[in-house]
Amino acid sequence: MQNPEVWSFSEPQPSFNVQRIGAAQLSLKQVEKFHFNHLVSVVLPDSFKLPDQFANVLVNDCEYYKILDLNLAALLGSKFRQNFIKKGKLILLSIGTRIDCDNCCAITSTGSLILSLTKDSYQRFGLDGKVSHFTKRNKDRYIVTIDLTDPKLVPEKPFYKRTRAALQSLEKFNVIINWEAHEESVCPSSVAKFFFDIGYKVKLCAPKFQSHIVYSVNTPTLDEATVEESDVVDFVEWLGMVCLDGHFSEDLNAYANQYTTPEPNVALGQVRTLQWRGFFHSHQIMKLIDYVREFNQNQDKLWSAVYVQGFSDAPVIEAKEEQSYYTNGDNGNICIFKKSHCWFCKFRRGAKQYK
Repeated sequence: MQNPEVWSFSEPQPSFNVQRIGAAQLSLKQVEKFHFNHLVSVVLPDSFKLPDQFANVLVNDCEYYKILDLNLAALLGSKFRQNFIKKGKLILLSIGTRIDCDNCCAITSTGSLILSLTKDSYQRFGLDGKVSHFTKRNKDRYIVTIDLTDPKLVPEKPFYKRTRAALQSLEKFNVIINWEAHEESVCPSSVAKFFFDIGYKVKLCAPKFQSHIVYSVNTPTLDEATVEESDVVDFVEWLGMVCLDGHFSEDLNAYANQYTTPEPNVALGQVRTLQWRGFFHSHQIMKLIDYVREFNQNQDKLWSAVYVQGFSDAPVIEAKEEQSYYTNGDNGNICIFKKSHCWFCKFRRGAKQYK
C-alpha cells in the first residue's frame, strides 16, 4: 500500500481579525454574537493585590444547570417559550455529544433552536434543513433551525404538531442551560424549577476558578502609535504561553521547546492569570470586560487582557456560522486593553470543506 503524501494537503487556514477601537467603545453588541462561552482567562501585569470581588465576578450568580435526558419536544411548550424565550435570554447546549458524528443541539440567545443532525436522523426528522457547510460533497450532515419565537408555533395547529413530532423522533439529550431574565427581580433558577416540576432531573453547576502567577517575565510592548497587526498576533501568542504557565527563556540558543519573548519587550516582576470554566452568558462576559477595563484605567496598567473561548462541539459559533470540527473547535475572542485603546481580536478555525 502506498502512503498518502500528507505534506501535499493544504492546511485549513484559520482567521485572526484584529479591530482597534476606543477602550470605552467595546460594547455588548460585539460580545453577544459569540453565543456559548466556556473558558475565560484574564491576564494582568504587576498586580500583587486584587480586589476580593475580582475573582468572584464570574462565580457569584453565574450558576448554570444540567438537565438529564431532555426530550426536545418539551421546548415547544407554550409556558416554556413564553416565560423563558420571550422574557429573557436563554442559552442551551447539548453535552457529551460530538459535532463530527453525533446529533447535537443548541438554543442561542436569539431564541433559535439549532440542530446538527446525521444523515440518518435528518431523513427521519420530517422538517426541512440544509446540508452542512462541511459536508456539501457527501451530504452526510444537516443543519435544521427552528425559531422558538415563531408565532405559528400554536398548539394543535399543523405546524406545531409536525415540529413536535420531528423533535420527538430524536434521542434524548443531556444539556446545560443558562437563563437571564429581562427583569432583575426574577430569579434565574426559575428555569431549573420549571424542568424539575415537569419531571426532569436537574443538577446545579457552578463555575470553576483557578489562578497562577508567572514571576520575572518579559512582556512584548504594544506602542499604540506604531503597532501593526502582526505585533498583536505575537502578543496574543505570548498571552497563550502565560495562560498555559509555559517555560520562558530569553536565550536564543536554548532548547527548541522553550519560548522567547518577541522584541521589543520589557521586564515585569510578575504576571497574574485568572481563569474560569463554566457556561457563561454574553452579559456575564461583558460584566467581566467592564470590570477589567475599569481596573486597567484606574490602576494605570501597561495593559490588561481578556480571552474567551467557546465549546468545541457547539453546532454554531456566532450568528449562524457553523462550528469547524474537522480540525478542532478552538474559537475565541481576545480583548487587549491599553489606557485609551482596545484591540478586539476574533480567532476562528478555518472553514475548509473536505471530501
